[in-house]
Amino acid sequence: MDEHAGPFGNRSGPRSRTGCLTCRGKKVKCDETRPVCLRCARLSRTCDWTQPPRKTPSRRPFRPRVRGSYPSPNPATPCPCPCPPQASESSACGLELDSHCHEAIALYQTLFAVSVDTKNPAYSLPAIILTKAASAPSVMNMVLAIGHQLSTTHSARKHPQEHTTGTRSLVAVDHYCQALQLLGEATVSTPGALLDLDVILATVWLMAVYEQRFGEQPIPAITAHFRGVAAALKMVNLGELARTAPDGAGDYCRTSSSSSTATVTATTPELSCLGARILLFLVNMDARVACRGFRGILNTALAESVGDVPWPRVLVAVHEKSYPLHQVAWGDDYPTAEILYDIEHKSAFDLLRDTSQLRLLIAELSWTRDSEQKLAKLAAIHVKIQALRRQHAELFIISERMLDSDQNLSPGLATTLCWVIPHYHLAALHLLRIATATDHHVTDNQNRRATCSQSILQLAMRGFQREGAPAIVRIALPLFLAGLETCDAFRQQWAVDRLRELSRFGPRYEASALLLKELQARRLSGARTEQDSDLLQSILSEQVLM
Repeated sequence: MDEHAGPFGNRSGPRSRTGCLTCRGKKVKCDETRPVCLRCARLSRTCDWTQPPRKTPSRRPFRPRVRGSYPSPNPATPCPCPCPPQASESSACGLELDSHCHEAIALYQTLFAVSVDTKNPAYSLPAIILTKAASAPSVMNMVLAIGHQLSTTHSARKHPQEHTTGTRSLVAVDHYCQALQLLGEATVSTPGALLDLDVILATVWLMAVYEQRFGEQPIPAITAHFRGVAAALKMVNLGELARTAPDGAGDYCRTSSSSSTATVTATTPELSCLGARILLFLVNMDARVACRGFRGILNTALAESVGDVPWPRVLVAVHEKSYPLHQVAWGDDYPTAEILYDIEHKSAFDLLRDTSQLRLLIAELSWTRDSEQKLAKLAAIHVKIQALRRQHAELFIISERMLDSDQNLSPGLATTLCWVIPHYHLAALHLLRIATATDHHVTDNQNRRATCSQSILQLAMRGFQREGAPAIVRIALPLFLAGLETCDAFRQQWAVDRLRELSRFGPRYEASALLLKELQARRLSGARTEQDSDLLQSILSEQVLM
């Protein structure tokens, strides 16, 4: 049995008496890693760090569960929130957490974490945000909202006859509403200098991901959240952050002062490493939303707020600000292997950042109505795409060789390239779709589009072979468009099957699989869906795959 196997299940060693309750219940050794021990992470089990009740002669009367309650004059003692090794065991966010909440947190730590990052879930961005949730009720409410929704989809797949899934979904909505209320109260009643930007950005990012996967009208909700973030961040002097960055970072800015650039004062909130990293995720998502026909609310507002400083350079400075995040968050407990991961993957994440800005330019191109201006912008963006590929040529060489054999490649880098490179090809594919409807080089564009879709599918297959469904959920939209572009019947069906299997990450993925199947059938029947920009825009607006 698995309880006797592996480094933490060896019965010859001493049994853990201070480990998690899950390992102690199985009577196996626990490595005591918080918030999720390695054994529970490996076996995808709930890692329970709650304190076991003391044994008393008399039974305590049953007390019903209180969902998401806040401290009252006589509050019940809340269960401790999962904390990092250096955090206090007694730190609590003011929420009472029952067994369902701990299950939701475990799904957030495992299923959600691997769907947004290739890093070890125990040290990933979601794990750092979870430590913030220990003292931030709005963040914890969103962690629970996502976890309960994942529990709903997970249970619905395993036990379709049970009727408890609807209740868990309502619990998730309740937590979302509480987080929204707390966020609104914090931003309205708190002076600018005292705003906890980490809490605001973490809450909004989790809300945006929640809407993307579980919301009924995701795009309007996400853009509304981004407007709020843009208003909060206007008090942060991002332009000055870019001016003080090293000269080699991104585009050079003019050194002359600008009246539109704010001066750093005691009333100006600062952007931390965590806030900078979350902001990168938000602007990337905003760029992807812009491709759905909605203007990049967050990117546009922040670009206007930095005055004469080029926005791409500001993003590079923000990215550099976030580099030491994990070492700052975990301190001496941060493993050397994770430090090497950060160094090895730096170029790949630089490519992902720059690709998102390309998609923002492509979105702006799609809004251009003047044909001459559109052709000029089309040529300029094509030059930028080629320049970006040359800048990161080594990553593309590795990704191409990886398709033949990845035995000599770092497993972590291979996984990351299967995530990042398809998004670059997606940007190129999106540009070529616009070019097909704009210029007359249709044959040449079709060949390039076929190359892009083939590259996406090959990397998706390699990633799925290595990692399974998490590799697909990170490239759902590239796979969707590649499955629509390809003429290979096997690969068409493969793309549909992979999207359908993602239903445990959210209901929109299965709906997208059905839509892809329908569009493939239309194309087979002779409908020109690949050149129907209005239909494509409708697809991208309704199916929020990112």
